[in-house]
Amino acid sequence: MTTIEQPLLGMFTLGPFLRYVEPKCSPHLHWLEGRTSQFYEKVRHLFPTESSFRNFTREEHGLYLALHYPDGLPDRLADIGDWIITWFALDDLCTSGSAVGDESVYPAMRQAVMGHATDTPFDIITPIAKTIKSKMPPAQWDRFVNLMNHMISGFAAEDEMRTGRARQDIPTYMKARSGSSGMYWSYLLCEYALAIDASPYATLELKEAVDAAVWNSIYLNDIISYRKEVILGRDPCNYVNLYMNEAGVDLQEAVTHVHGLALQTERRILELQNTADPAARAAIAAVVDQMAGTIAWQFASPRYIGEGRWSGMTEGTWRLYADRTIVTS
Repeated sequence: MTTIEQPLLGMFTLGPFLRYVEPKCSPHLHWLEGRTSQFYEKVRHLFPTESSFRNFTREEHGLYLALHYPDGLPDRLADIGDWIITWFALDDLCTSGSAVGDESVYPAMRQAVMGHATDTPFDIITPIAKTIKSKMPPAQWDRFVNLMNHMISGFAAEDEMRTGRARQDIPTYMKARSGSSGMYWSYLLCEYALAIDASPYATLELKEAVDAAVWNSIYLNDIISYRKEVILGRDPCNYVNLYMNEAGVDLQEAVTHVHGLALQTERRILELQNTADPAARAAIAAVVDQMAGTIAWQFASPRYIGEGRWSGMTEGTWRLYADRTIVTS
């Protein structure tokens, strides 16, 4: 069955996802691809089937690192890659796998983040945590752990929404999603990748810049992932879906609204970059690079966009099919 013959599950039109920034790519891309391929075997046990594991290994995590941390140091990128791949696998476990509704997994995750897990399915995290901790100044490590725990709390809160134990509305979602997205600690790793510590600015310009970047990533991901997570996965934890329900609008109106919110955050982070203390600008510039890289990877990886090859377009008509999203002019 060709793509055209498949049932059309949804359609909308959009302008360009990002208007002012362009993604960069690390010169270490080829090495990163080989490095991440070697690491996949360590997370195999987190997948219920061989098919789900194989699909995971096709998601271009080496490219993720190259686009998200284009100026990162190779040894730091290796650490980040091990960490990112593990948490992508755990995210799948918590949103669609055997851990949904199982509250016992969250204390185990917190122990693993601290480097204390020894006999849980998450003990793979412990040695990576110890390596990252050994290279981070204490203040940066404390920030990192706090943000990891914020993500785990977000996992639990979204679990409450999925199982109907919490309200399925925008305020509940926004509170949960700021953590569950994992974007806050992912943006902190911009500093780690460059071997800098921006902790003195963590509550000043850098905080507002990261806030803007995190919500840019969330808003745009909720558009890209709408087909996979809402139409196919029946997952309520998606801003587009919730806005449709609460505002009583159709898919086109909801997507246009969420895209507008994302463009506001993009403009704001660039304003902050231009006016920030010079000592904070290196960290903010890296955050901007990651913000652009996040979008480029989400289109290049089949994790959200589905089967086939991306056309390279984000502007135009989006057609949502069962196995892929296609963007055409």
